[in-house]
Amino acid sequence: MGGGIAIGVVAVVLSASCAWNPSHKSGELPDLCRKVSDASFREAGFLPETKLVKGDTEGSPAPECTLSSEGSGMLRIDLLTAPPLNGVAEYDYLLADARTQAMAHGIDQPAISSINGRDAFTRPKAIISNDKSVPLGCSTTFRLHSGAIEFTVLPRSDDLNDTAKACAASVHVATTLEPAVD
Repeated sequence: MGGGIAIGVVAVVLSASCAWNPSHKSGELPDLCRKVSDASFREAGFLPETKLVKGDTEGSPAPECTLSSEGSGMLRIDLLTAPPLNGVAEYDYLLADARTQAMAHGIDQPAISSINGRDAFTRPKAIISNDKSVPLGCSTTFRLHSGAIEFTVLPRSDDLNDTAKACAASVHVATTLEPAVD
């Protein structure tokens, strides 16, 4: 157990050193579920007319929404806004947790990148049970001034094992929709 904690702490320290473009700093949380244009959702490969918003409260950014596509499955957008835990920002916590889960379950480590100048990481999603992993798409998460946004692509059931395709799709979605954040 101690090794897992040490790895988590190292991951947090390493991820905190990633560069972040301060021009994307904003005190307000983005509301991608409402703000993204239909044309941008279509460009990302999803049908705006299928959008379902969860937790929709007037005057607050929607915490989650989903959209379907004609062929590639479903997109889920999550606005993650937990306050810093022991001084660790939400994005850094999520990255450290993704690294720890990957190591513990023998799945791919998150790929760290920059999307339109923002710190980002992409990781395969899976259902973990009885020491085995069942693929469940892929997500790309990027840093916000206060929190993080996660774009998860859930492929159709016949594409569940094609994690590389789901990860490429999640990066495409995040890259396409990121300009709507500011």
